[in-house]
Amino acid sequence: AIWLPVFPTTLGAAGVGTVAAYLGGLLVYISFFAYATLVRPELIETVAGYVVRLKWLRRFEPTVRRETRRLGQQARRLRHKPLRFYAIGVGYTALYWIARYGILLMVALSFVADVPQDVEHFPEYGSFRATLYVIRSAGLWLAGLAMPTPGGAGGIEALGVLYLGPLLPDGFIGPVLIAWRMLTFQLVFGIGLVVAGNVLKQMLRGESPPPILDPDDEADGPAGALEGPVAVVSGERL
Repeated sequence: AIWLPVFPTTLGAAGVGTVAAYLGGLLVYISFFAYATLVRPELIETVAGYVVRLKWLRRFEPTVRRETRRLGQQARRLRHKPLRFYAIGVGYTALYWIARYGILLMVALSFVADVPQDVEHFPEYGSFRATLYVIRSAGLWLAGLAMPTPGGAGGIEALGVLYLGPLLPDGFIGPVLIAWRMLTFQLVFGIGLVVAGNVLKQMLRGESPPPILDPDDEADGPAGALEGPVAVVSGERL
């Protein structure tokens, strides 16, 4: 935001301030969990304990304390992981988010030859004009995390008009957003409906779905020693 107009002027002063405050709060939230996970796991239980003491939250205290104890146990395990474990995790996470931003850029480039097209308003950025589009895509995704609708449906499209509309020729933002959401939301949503429907059919037929393995339940057994995801088929590990 220091070198490029990451926050679109269409948001207005109040909108830019709100987004900046939200991103700042998100950074504080993530930093707290990173510090608590890697340095002081007991902080998670302490902070949650203070929160559930509020009068209207006391009824959730048993559940919250149980879950924070589990988080604390998991945090202590993470502290003993080797550096390679974190390097792989950071690498996978970076690839995941770059792919998210890249899909939106590729969809835009399938409609227009270059982004942003509005060179008159963005002449001084030269080759950084595509970088501006990607960074605005990142801002769009991060702002979309706060959308209360399932998958950000509706709200994230509106943000897309504000964030990316000025960087595309007139009339192109609609097709770009439709193609992007079809690939990243509707398609995945449809696959989820098929999978959920099959599970529901099995349950209606009286079949039990495969159990979800919880390493905490078998901390001293084979499951506790496993690394990474465990495949479960009919209740058996593969």
